[in-house]
Amino acid sequence: MKIAVLGAGNFGLALATLLCDRHHDVSIWVRNPEFQRFMAIHKKHPQRLTLVTLPASLKSSHILEDVVSGSELIVTAVPMLGLRELLLGLKNKVPSNAIILGVTKGIEVGTHLFPSEILAEILPERASSYAYLSGPSFAEEVALGKMTAVSLAAPDSKVLQQVSRVFAGSDFYVETLTDVRGLEVCSAIKNIAAIASGVIHGLGLGANTQAAFTVLALREMRVALGALGGDLKTVDAFGGVGDLVLTCYGQASRNRAIGIQLAQGHFAVQPSELSAHGEVAEGVHASLSVVERAQKVGLELPICEAVKQMLFDGARPYETLQSLFKRGG
Repeated sequence: MKIAVLGAGNFGLALATLLCDRHHDVSIWVRNPEFQRFMAIHKKHPQRLTLVTLPASLKSSHILEDVVSGSELIVTAVPMLGLRELLLGLKNKVPSNAIILGVTKGIEVGTHLFPSEILAEILPERASSYAYLSGPSFAEEVALGKMTAVSLAAPDSKVLQQVSRVFAGSDFYVETLTDVRGLEVCSAIKNIAAIASGVIHGLGLGANTQAAFTVLALREMRVALGALGGDLKTVDAFGGVGDLVLTCYGQASRNRAIGIQLAQGHFAVQPSELSAHGEVAEGVHASLSVVERAQKVGLELPICEAVKQMLFDGARPYETLQSLFKRGG
């Protein structure tokens, strides 16, 4: 299958590598022309996944139309802040038979829209052939072929089967769901929860606190699903509790690293600029947008509110966590 991966961040590179290993015809869009030239020559990205040698068969271009042309599957792998611009750039460029697969996690600042809602607004004719992939999948481990299991959601069973066959293999397991919105909600909530988990770790509060926090995070994920749309059973998916556990406690978690910084008193950096490990930490902006969307429907999300307060309102981490636990999540 001819596949376009749009975005050369860690996860985009990892998926492109995986798909090349599956013997697909893969091209990756690299926004920065200098990075693209470096990749073409050295088969490495100059900043991302530097320990991973990219497959010789992987093609790259900084011209979006060249990458998309003739593709049967288009993977949108850019941060939430760049998703709308990318989808606008795809107008009149997507082949009629192509499936769009989203892997962007979070919720848009200002509009409070999830990825599938942004796509339905900009490319409404593609909504029926849209799929969404999420799960506990650190990029470097995926690229190195370490065993990984993810959730794939789509409203169309044929799309589910087709995309699942593209990815599935002995080292990459794909469970299929129809609950796109639920998977998107879980993906947004777990990133925010991971920031709070990082704060707990950074403050040295110990395993007892982390275990109790996991319970609160799972409760909040279920509450958010019930109010923002989604099937409560999606919490039990790889893209639900699985991704929550990895992002909250995995050493490579960008969002967890932001929480550790907060615990150490690093408030000098503007929240709009906060990132970790050189990649965007989606939970930062999601904490603001999820809280604002929840308020519209009269929903209280204590963890999301606590993280938003620490990031944007200067709330003191220890006292904020005390209040969170008093509320019982």
